[in-house]
Amino acid sequence: MSPGAAAPALPLPAVAAALGAGALWGLAFLAPLALADWSPLAISGGRYLAYALVALVALLAGPRRPTSAREWLAAWLLSLLGNVVYYLLFAYAVRAAGSYLPTLVIGALPVTLAIVGQWRERRPWRVRHLPPLALIVAGLACVNLGESGAVRGEDYPAGVLAAVAALACWTLFGAANSDYLKRHPALPAGHWNNLLGAGLLPVALLMLAVAPDTAARSPADWQHFWWIAAGTGLTAGWAASGLWNLASRGLPVALAGQLIVCETLFASAYAALWHGALPPAATLAGAALLVAGVLLAIRAFAAQPS
Repeated sequence: MSPGAAAPALPLPAVAAALGAGALWGLAFLAPLALADWSPLAISGGRYLAYALVALVALLAGPRRPTSAREWLAAWLLSLLGNVVYYLLFAYAVRAAGSYLPTLVIGALPVTLAIVGQWRERRPWRVRHLPPLALIVAGLACVNLGESGAVRGEDYPAGVLAAVAALACWTLFGAANSDYLKRHPALPAGHWNNLLGAGLLPVALLMLAVAPDTAARSPADWQHFWWIAAGTGLTAGWAASGLWNLASRGLPVALAGQLIVCETLFASAYAALWHGALPPAATLAGAALLVAGVLLAIRAFAAQPS
């Protein structure tokens, strides 16, 4: 691009898709509140089963497209990494280290994706990229400040390692998924989303089978469970993943990663509505910093040279 030419504008549909994915992912945080007497393994298995079934129906109802064994394998491995392995590591980290540290570690995801994205796409770092990252880090710290007095779990060192491993899993998934879509421009994002979801079917069934609290449940309990599972599977699973795939194809990984902070914002808003009370002052301050960081990130990456 010539020095005097204007920098290419970011595709607004891709930005909107990333924000929409964050809004829908935030709904997943309501499931444990609505199903407080169910184990995380059962809740996750129900959500992934609903996601898988919706994806299978969409595959069967949609246009026929040949899918190679290589595509199926890639979708299964990526979905296993970014959904099941990530969630199990995070759930163990919360049990072993308490809720504060794992949440704060996973909250660093926008930063790790930004760093990995810039490196993988061989994009130079500019001074304008640093303020958004700094605001996002400060905002995440404020959002988690209210939990800083939480009691540590039963095995703190193991919990720390599990939280870091969970962060690494989703960072790798986010970067690899974006890279796969960009290397296969002929692959429809919707079809890829359905492959990611369909691959979860056997894993979801296994999770429900081994969950310790599914026996001796009343029909009313199961009806309530499946309503929540179906809702989160459709919104925070299938629809959110589809929007994220659209964003991953149209945005630099570094910017898409920073837009993930919207999940934290929406989750906090949903929790406030659920409890019928405003979040603590530290959470509100953190939300303001996160919004400022996101807006600065969009502006900074819109000015990025091609």
